[in-house]
Amino acid sequence: VLGPDIGFEQVVADAEELVADCLERSGELAHHVGTNAVARDVDLLRRALGEEQISYLGYSYGTRLGAVYAALFGDRVRAMVLDGPVDPAEQVSRPSRIQADGFEASWSAFAASCDVEPECPLGALGGSEQAFAVAVAAVTAAPVPAGDRQVTHGEFYLGVAAALYSPETWPMLGAGLAEIVVSDSAVVLQALGDMLLGRLDDGSYNGSLDVMFLVDCADDPRRPPPDEVFDASVLLAETLAHFGPAFAGSTGCHPLPAAVDPLHVGPADLEVPALVVYLEGDPATPPVWARALAEVLGDAVVISPDAEGHGAYMSNSWCLTDVVTAYLVDLEVPVDGWSCREP
Repeated sequence: VLGPDIGFEQVVADAEELVADCLERSGELAHHVGTNAVARDVDLLRRALGEEQISYLGYSYGTRLGAVYAALFGDRVRAMVLDGPVDPAEQVSRPSRIQADGFEASWSAFAASCDVEPECPLGALGGSEQAFAVAVAAVTAAPVPAGDRQVTHGEFYLGVAAALYSPETWPMLGAGLAEIVVSDSAVVLQALGDMLLGRLDDGSYNGSLDVMFLVDCADDPRRPPPDEVFDASVLLAETLAHFGPAFAGSTGCHPLPAAVDPLHVGPADLEVPALVVYLEGDPATPPVWARALAEVLGDAVVISPDAEGHGAYMSNSWCLTDVVTAYLVDLEVPVDGWSCREP
């Protein structure tokens, strides 16, 4: 997240410090953690279990992993559900217009819901848009207290984004924005940001974001100059009404060297077509990515409910539960394009 006083030189310096620390701790392993390698590890687990085939359910990044596994080991797949699908063409070296628009759309869905919901506290503060603007101004001027910690400009955007991953956390988002506006406190937004960052009870972090950075870069064969990536991210950010700072400031994979085993996703020869599931209101993996992934796999059908959130099955959608369960248990494949409306 690009803060108000952070420029290109600082972002590059931070990236170089992060990568140096990763390489010091991980050595050569850091260059060999891409999705191709993870898929081969999955097949080692299959062999260790003595199973001829596996049934696979993957969410978000798990859809990329599943797609690679299907391309490499298609004959070892009994059934495969890819929920919250990632387009294989999306790479960290290219700031994502599609994902940025997804978060903007999810904010709009939250705001529309909040502004007609009597229990949402933002109505008394001029509505969601007004509350957001006041909260942004507060965290931009100075970090906002959060108990014995503080929420910075960047942590604010992480907290808001985290809340948009599920309608279940929309009430927390309303409460968190109201807390900043009314009390100049950000305990709720900090808790949401901590959830996205993987902060543990003892104050340490689970390392999931660092791992994701290394995996994404190990998958990405492109290495544009960092200034090119940075400028592209800033241009994208300038077009966003709410989340510009959250998408500005990327330097891609700088200064990691070129990928040694770039992402391999291709046609999959499956006994039963893969089931690609998307939510119409997914902020992180927008609907267009589902069809893109299905086209790369070839052997896949796409289904969707009209719900909001990231991840559908047993998560943010229930109208498709029986259909996905029947697929996983009895290999009943729905018609491509099947959809449902949440009750």
